[in-house]
This record gives sequence, C-alpha cells and structure tokens, in this order.
Amino acid sequence: MDNIQIFDRKKSSYHNEQVMGENALRFLYDQGWARRLLLPLFTRSKWTSALFGWLQKTKRSKRKVGKFIDQFQINSNEFRKPIDEFTSFNDFFIRQLKEEARPIDLGSARLVMPTDGRILTFQPFIEGEGNEEEGIFVKGEVFSLFELLGEDPTLYEKYRGGALMICRLAPIDYHRFHFPCDGMLTEPRLVGKQYFSVNPIALTKNIHALSRNKRFISELKTDQYGDMAYVVVGATNVSSVVWTAEFNKRYKKGDEAGYFQFGGSTVVLVFEPGRVEFDRDILSHTEQRIEVLEQLGQGIATLQS
Repeated sequence: MDNIQIFDRKKSSYHNEQVMGENALRFLYDQGWARRLLLPLFTRSKWTSALFGWLQKTKRSKRKVGKFIDQFQINSNEFRKPIDEFTSFNDFFIRQLKEEARPIDLGSARLVMPTDGRILTFQPFIEGEGNEEEGIFVKGEVFSLFELLGEDPTLYEKYRGGALMICRLAPIDYHRFHFPCDGMLTEPRLVGKQYFSVNPIALTKNIHALSRNKRFISELKTDQYGDMAYVVVGATNVSSVVWTAEFNKRYKKGDEAGYFQFGGSTVVLVFEPGRVEFDRDILSHTEQRIEVLEQLGQGIATLQS
C-alpha cells in the first residue's frame, strides 16, 4: 500500500497520514468488483450516509469517543468541555475549542486558514489541456472549476485564471469552518447530488468528487481581497452542513461560519485573478503533490503586489 505523505507546517516535518477505516477503503477502491458492486452502496448512497450520520447522534455512540481520541492522539486539552460531557460521537465531532487553541493571525495583510485541514494551493489555477502542470490531474482527468461553481457561467468567468485553495478535512479534525478574512458572506446556493468520499484514497481515484458532491456555493465580499467563492463540500457520511453565521452580514477574520456534522469533507476557496499571493512553501509542496497540514488561524497568503 502506498503511504499518504503530509507536510505538517507547524512542526516543519513530514508524516504518513492515518486514514480512518483505511483497509476497508482500499478494498472498496482497489478491488474492481468491490468498486462496482459495493462502493455505490457504502460511499455514494444518500440513505446510507443519512443512516450512518443518525447513528453517530445516538447516546450509544458516545462510547466510541474515548477510544477514537486515544487511537488518533487528539489533544483533549483543547476542548471547551470535558470528554465525559459529550452526549454522542457527533457531539464530540462538532466540538468547540478553547479560543487560545487556535490563535488567529490578525496581521492586516494575511489571509488565514478557515479551518483545520490539509491544503493544496494553485496560483494561477488553469484548467489543463494535456499539460500536467496546468490544473489538478488524477489519472489523466482534470478538475473542473466550471463544475465546482455549479456550472454558473458568470461565476466561472469571474474566477477563472485566479487562485484556488482546496482544504480537505479528515474525521480526526476540528470540523468548524471560519472566515479567512473580514467580509460579508452571501446566501449559499445548494448544488450537486452525489455523496462521493473525499478521503485521500478516494480522491486519487476520482478528483471529480469535489465538483459533483452536494455542496454550498457562497461568495465572501471583502475589502482587501475582492470577492472570493467560498465552497463547502459535503461527502460520504456527512449528514449535513450547519451554518452558524447569518448571511449578508459582516464578520471579522476568525469568526465562525458553520460546521460539518459527522464525516470528512472539504472547503474550497477560489479567488479572482491578481488578488492573493499564497506562501511560497505551500505552493512548492503542491507542485510536489504533497498536502500541507495547517490549523485554523494560521497565515497562508498575502495581497498580491
């Protein structure tokens, strides 16, 4: 089995990612017959996803919390409430953290991470036509910005050739997403019907999951960075996205926007051309196809000069 290498920027070190249910996922995606017969049932079905999400909200699921924390070495000192006060696994999953656990880089010209996760950054983002340096390629397939933005020609023309960041959340992560800078969030539009998994094993087989899954598309109106598309992508076993911010209201950098219920998922930010300059070390890792592990509030970009 190939290991999935991640660069932890905070620790300045590389490690192999622990994937929840890795053996089962590799079986489903690597075995031809399993991919054809079982994969649609376990990772693409709306009803299977909803049922699994419901089970994580039951009182019985609370028993998994301690074991999960130990297995993945999650720092419980960051939690706002004690472990024994979680009422279910989902209650733990959508946990809030102490404010000091995720300090926000408040430098005036710094864009920050909107959540915890593993990121790839592209600047500019150009949908490829056979050149592997252009766009995101998986087994010869190109990620479609047009599809990601709900096949909206106005949005596509506005953001094509701009910068793009993909932030993939794993089940072990803090699952609330925030504002990467000051701005006003427009009311989101819900598009997509699929429930493909967005774990790293699945994405190496099907990059189109990001642009075809059920997702919310908003725009964040900012003074510094212009407009940016804020896309919140659901996935297998993510029973719902909950918005905690009000729409068409201004918020400060680091304020909470919403959270994912049980599962792993993705936040994608898309910027107009000429607006942002991602940090060089992050871009360099993307060029090597290595995701960079970041935490909410860490600076990742500045205004493009």
